[in-house]
Amino acid sequence: MPEIWLRYGSTEVVLDIKAENLLEYVIEDEQHMSEEEINAKLDSVSVNSNGHIGVLDPSLDTARLCLLLADDIKKRDMTNISIDVPLNVLNIYRNIFQNKNVHISRLSNDIESLNNSILLSKTSFDPLFGYSGTPTYLLRYFGLEQMLDAYKIRDCDMPKPGIVNNSLSLAYKFAENLDSTSIEIIARGHGLANIIVDKPVNSHKQAITKLESLGKVEVEKSKASIISAGDGYSTLSYALNSLWNCLEAVKDNGSITLLAECKDGFGSRALQMLVEGKISMDNAYKPTEYVDGLENILYLKEVSEKYNISLISALPDYYIKNRLRFKTFRRTKDALHSILNSLGLKQKVLVVSDASRVLLKPKVSN
Repeated sequence: MPEIWLRYGSTEVVLDIKAENLLEYVIEDEQHMSEEEINAKLDSVSVNSNGHIGVLDPSLDTARLCLLLADDIKKRDMTNISIDVPLNVLNIYRNIFQNKNVHISRLSNDIESLNNSILLSKTSFDPLFGYSGTPTYLLRYFGLEQMLDAYKIRDCDMPKPGIVNNSLSLAYKFAENLDSTSIEIIARGHGLANIIVDKPVNSHKQAITKLESLGKVEVEKSKASIISAGDGYSTLSYALNSLWNCLEAVKDNGSITLLAECKDGFGSRALQMLVEGKISMDNAYKPTEYVDGLENILYLKEVSEKYNISLISALPDYYIKNRLRFKTFRRTKDALHSILNSLGLKQKVLVVSDASRVLLKPKVSN
């Protein structure tokens, strides 16, 4: 019996599964830059006298990069470093930079505050834009009206990560006039696979090329899958991206179990409103305004009609079962037992570790 360890927040849990029940175990390609390569890349970043950094995504990977960049800037005898971050990670950054003589504040509502700044983000697969990164985060934070337009011109009502689309083109148009340097990272395991430094649109396009070469994985389609959302920013909103990344590898009416601690809650205004009964899933089809995370409400509605979704998390069962329409389990053992009971004791299960960093594609038959 193979012993498989899956990430669950900051820890790992074991999945005891018989060899005859394991279809495939997908692990990300942990290609890493060396410390010397990282330092050389950061040394190449031009820094204005204002020493201003704008952090655009809440991931721990970007936080680690920000710490390295701040240390690099200090080596240049610059002491007036200021860092603006999203509100939901403000306290995390204040703890990271405690006693480091760096000013930490929340991102302004004015995009002009980021001119002549260094912008940091991680390029990832995104269900609405295809790929997230500096241009999409700028649109989400500073372009509420344009964000509604990006939502309305989506290609379809199902998540489509890993596909360049019209919504991403709109984000590029929004970001192209910002006079800033963008640093995009590709994260793998506990390290960085690549760092791209350029203007916001150019750096994102280059990062997409790198992410595609590392993150897309072909697998045999399965009737059942157990996937881990990894150890990133621990919210349901973040974890759902892992679910969307794996849909194409699961057959219609198949079973998908998402392993995600979600210790920081739901993570978006739309999900919070949904579980509180303030909106319904049907409100996501033709909205008159965009609410943060609205696309996930739409995808939950569509996906729940095609797949049987289960969740292992720290979230209250009441909200998960009644509002999100997921089954809930407390242990991977229980989830696997349910799969084998419903689909047969010989059922093959696809297992994915840290699905936020891979995009599964079905193998093409010869």
